[in-house]
Order: sequence, then C-alpha cells, then structure tokens
Amino acid sequence: MFRVSIFLVFILLLTNPIFSEEKETLSLETSKVFFSPNFDDVNDTMIFQIKYSGSRIPVDWKIHIADESGKIVKHFSADLRHKRKSGFYKYLFSNEKELEPVKVKIPEQVEWLGNDNFGKILSDGRYIYQMKISFLDKTEIKSKPIYIYLDSISPYARLSSDNRFFTPNNDKLLDQLTIKQDVNAEPTDRWSGAFLNEKGEVVRTFLWDTKTIPKILIWDGKDDRGILQDEGIYSYQLVGADFSQNQLTTKLDNIYLSRGSENVDIQANLTTFSPNGDRIKDTISFRPIYLEKNVANWEFVLFQKNGEKEENVKVFSGETIPDKIDWDGKNSNGKIVSDDTYFFRFKITAGSKTLKSPERKVVVDTTDKKIYF
Repeated sequence: MFRVSIFLVFILLLTNPIFSEEKETLSLETSKVFFSPNFDDVNDTMIFQIKYSGSRIPVDWKIHIADESGKIVKHFSADLRHKRKSGFYKYLFSNEKELEPVKVKIPEQVEWLGNDNFGKILSDGRYIYQMKISFLDKTEIKSKPIYIYLDSISPYARLSSDNRFFTPNNDKLLDQLTIKQDVNAEPTDRWSGAFLNEKGEVVRTFLWDTKTIPKILIWDGKDDRGILQDEGIYSYQLVGADFSQNQLTTKLDNIYLSRGSENVDIQANLTTFSPNGDRIKDTISFRPIYLEKNVANWEFVLFQKNGEKEENVKVFSGETIPDKIDWDGKNSNGKIVSDDTYFFRFKITAGSKTLKSPERKVVVDTTDKKIYF
C-alpha cells in the first residue's frame, strides 16, 4: 500500500505544470506593415521572422500568403527531397529505394519579393500571411494570421503654370504666382512643397496629405516669416511619399520674382534642348509675357556672355508680338550652335517706354545619351 501511494505521488508530480515541457509556440513576424516591390532598391522586400519554441521534431513547414479573397497567391515550404545513404560506398552502391530522409530545419527568416508562385509581381493591396509546422504524429501548430500591405505604385503629380513671372509690388498686376498641382495618389500619401532661391536654399515650405493638397497653389513671394524675397530666379519643388517609402519629386524651374514695375518677361518651355536632328527636344519655344497694349516693336535676343561682354547669337524682332518664338538652335549664319549655356532677353517699345525682361539662360546639349547594363 505504501509503495502504491508513492507511485501515485510520483505520477502527480510528473503531471504538475512545474515538471511539464515548455509550452510550444510559433509566430511569424515582420518589422513593417508596408512594402513596395518596384525595384527601386527602397523597401522592395518583406522579411518574415520565424520564432518557434518547442522540442518536437518537425517533418514539414509552410508559409502561405493569401489575398483578401482568401486565395493563396504565394507559398514557401520545406525542401522534402530525399538523398541517398551517406558515405562513399553506401552512396555508390545504394539504389533509388535506399534513401535517407532529409532533416527538416526551420529557417530563422524568409524573404518575400512581392511575387506570386509564377514570379509575377502582385497587384497593390492587402495580403495575409500564416505559417504552420507539421510533426511526426500528424499534428500541426499554426501562427497567428497577420495582414500586410503591398504598395508598389508611387504617388503621381504634375506641375504647371501659365506664367512663371510675377511682381509682388501691390500694383494689382501679376502680384502673385499661381501653380497648378495635378495629383493622383492615395488619400494618406504625404506631400511637401518648397520654394527655393538660386542658391538652392528653401525660403517657403508647405505640408499636406492628398486630401488637403490644393489644386491651385498661390505664392506671394514671401518666406515662412512673411518677408518679401529678393528679386531673382526661384524654383518650386513638390515631393510626394507614401507609407511604403515610394517617393516622387517634381520641380517647376525658372520662376522669376521681380521687384520692379516692368511687367515684361519671356519664358522657355525647356531648360535644356538638343538640336541634333533626332526629333527629341530639337526645338525650344519662348512665350512672351507682357501687359502693355500699345507696343510699337519688340526684340528677342539670344546671346553668350564673356564677363560683362555680350555677343549676340540670334536676334528675332518685329512689330506684332507673336504668341511664341521657336528656336532651332541655329545662329544668325544658319549653323547649329555649339554645346554651351546661352542667355536670352526680351524687349518691347511702347510709346516712350522701353521695357526689358529679366535675363534668363538655356543649355544646348547635343551629346548622345548612352545606357550601360
């Protein structure tokens, strides 16, 4: 009787949690929720960290990735192929029926490229992942299913302005700069706008999300402190970013802030062009901006500078101002100019007044672009 009692106590002690095996757990974790498999080397992959604690020997493991409808679009699994018996002679004389089982190892992590089982990058959306491990006794353990987001499409924006010349002098004529912002992006994407001076220094900043970004942005020529800026050339830069680190940067150059009262300018549609006959940016167009009504004549000059000395390259003139002036890169002798930086200025005569635009520049670059793989 005494021996039976001791045996029962021993059984109770073994079944007590203090003496039981460590609890078996499995989790599949990621350090982020969003990723962007668009081959820009920024947040292109999703890494799954596998954490398993248990003493049982696994015979298989699988990771399933499904779309929102529940369809499995990608899976990872253990390599269950077998091998011949180890040892030179055993391997040499063993046949296909005499194979050794491969020991299944659970990796520490698995990297997903955002593709399906056929290698195609999946469409943007929400996906769910889960892992399970199988054992010899035909039981299995599963991780908690978790959602992640695949977002490979960058925000899109296009900037334009009918007039990049303004004179904020309170004369109610061209007092403000107006920029059109055409945006196509997710509602939660973030946007930052900035006006920069010729030195690249930021003078005015803006912050929005897609819901609040204005379609028309108006600048009065003042910085973030409300101080009117100096006369000169400025640029506007818009940067859009989403949670997957996709980013777009677009810029509007050659904005001229004038502190004078002469409301005359001429604007180019390109900052660089290449008159090399390949039908790509072979011609540049200039659009005159003016408010004077009684114009007697006009003159548009393209020139080079050597210190203070100016040398005319091409001169256009007339009485009626055209809507635009096209330049094919040829000088006054009909020859294509050499690659260099050129300057231009527009002048009109109205009555007793002679008005000149600010000096601008354009780059001629006819070199062939090469792509190396």
